[in-house]
Amino acid sequence: MPVTDPLVVHLDDLRSALDVALRTVEQALGPDVELTIDHYWHLPVEAAFDLTAEPGGLTVGQLSADLDFQHYAGTEPAAVWHDLQHLEGLIRALQFKAQHLTIGDNAS
Repeated sequence: MPVTDPLVVHLDDLRSALDVALRTVEQALGPDVELTIDHYWHLPVEAAFDLTAEPGGLTVGQLSADLDFQHYAGTEPAAVWHDLQHLEGLIRALQFKAQHLTIGDNAS
């Protein structure tokens, strides 16, 4: 739903929050986290933010592809949306693992 006053994402704050979350995962699981899943459901970003229609267009994402992207992330600035899509897959995988290991108690 549209908001009357735009919401502002302060990238420094977001970067700090991501750093805290990743440090917490690292403390619990170590610097290299083993993932035992590869495929996941991916909802296109347009469908995720269109609350006027039932979401559609589910596709399958692949964590192995998301991991491979790290070697070329940021090499094509025009494709930053693509970098963010791969990061989303990896962050969701860490979320999945953290929930199943009950890392942290701050459920949001």
